[in-house]
Amino acid sequence: MKTEICDALVVGAGLSGLVCAEKLAREGLKVIILDENPLPGGQFLRRLKASLTPAELKAKPGPVRTGHLFLEKVEQGKIRVLPLSEVVGIFDRNQVLVHEKDRTFCISPQLILLATGAREKFLPFVGWDLPGVISTGALQCFMKSSGLMPNKELLFHGAGPLLWAGAGEALKHGAKVQAILHTHSLSRLLPKPGQLRAQGPKLLEGVGYMAAFCSHRVRHRFKTVVIEARGKGLLEEVITARLDSAGRVLMGTESRYQTQCLATGHGFAPNVELAQQAGCKLGFEPLLGGFIVQTTGGLQSSVENIFAAGEVTGIGGALKSLLEGELAALGMLKKLGRPFSDHDFTSLMAKRKAHLAFAEWLNRLTAYPDAWLYNLPDDSIICRCEDITAGDLKNAVDQGYDTPLALKRFLRLGMGPCQGRTCLPIAYDFLAGYRNRPLAQDELLSTRPPLKPVPLGHLLEEE
Repeated sequence: MKTEICDALVVGAGLSGLVCAEKLAREGLKVIILDENPLPGGQFLRRLKASLTPAELKAKPGPVRTGHLFLEKVEQGKIRVLPLSEVVGIFDRNQVLVHEKDRTFCISPQLILLATGAREKFLPFVGWDLPGVISTGALQCFMKSSGLMPNKELLFHGAGPLLWAGAGEALKHGAKVQAILHTHSLSRLLPKPGQLRAQGPKLLEGVGYMAAFCSHRVRHRFKTVVIEARGKGLLEEVITARLDSAGRVLMGTESRYQTQCLATGHGFAPNVELAQQAGCKLGFEPLLGGFIVQTTGGLQSSVENIFAAGEVTGIGGALKSLLEGELAALGMLKKLGRPFSDHDFTSLMAKRKAHLAFAEWLNRLTAYPDAWLYNLPDDSIICRCEDITAGDLKNAVDQGYDTPLALKRFLRLGMGPCQGRTCLPIAYDFLAGYRNRPLAQDELLSTRPPLKPVPLGHLLEEE
């Protein structure tokens, strides 16, 4: 099988990956970037066309402009970018098996950066698998990549800044936002001292969204959840209810919304599957998004020569990802014995603390309501691929199947086409809450190659 040699392999062309790759290439290293998407930039810089005009770029928030500057440097530099590429697995001696379009090959780098980002989490409810119910992130991807809207009117539900951003983008595209249903109270938005330090661009972005909501008279409903989505084959109606101070549904407070599109989301879960397969040590940090890759100060993982940056080290937003891309580059230069700035390293470490404080606020804001298990009807779907309900999980745990592996064997949890990417973050939180103890890393379902589907013929052709 063909093997390519490089100094550094960056998995993920989002903000962290772009910044790290550019800085390593500037120091003369041979760098390769892999990404599953057709264009580099990750979800944050997802766009309709390959480049933006100066006027279009000027209208974007600060982190987006910074990201595009690094994107231009990467595309104009001596960095090899491989779009539509997936890592099949990481093996001994840094051998990385890659599937790109119609071929499979190996890359043998000295160092690897895992900048694999995150995916959305959801608060399940009856009918959330109906066509017309979409994730807030999927809505943004659709708008950014096509310039179109799935419907003229939208209802938003969930928690966190992505809810505001999705509604704000929908208004810009000419859609009507029927209402924004916030799971938590308005007071939950209030940060602790220092948690929003160094988040000036985000605060300005939030002010812009608030101004848009006011001018369009968008209704906000706090401590409100969707309890059911109804429709005959397609979404037609959404039933909501208020929550009490303990987070339990208040019977008799139900409201109805006639809508054909509901955008919902409840924070993010780090994409740690590749790191887990490579043997990196994970840690459970609820205020950083759940299971994250544990790293040293220079963002090196527990595995020799593998580094991690961005959302996989904690859900913290664009500014944290930009900073960690630079910090990882310095850590990798140090590992290779290349010159690097101790002053810059120390400064970035100090700034990272501020971004981690913001991450705690962000993840507290997007956490499930305290009584979410109490509110969850038994017929709510948890695993959409295998049609596993909350009642199925409760019955299985009550019978002694109280680990993810036991549930996988008994119910086929996480064995569908998505391989658990949608259901496992929910199932892990469900299991931890139902048995009243957090999961340990050795309880997580194991990951093994191939991490993504690969045509068998491509593997055989390369033998």
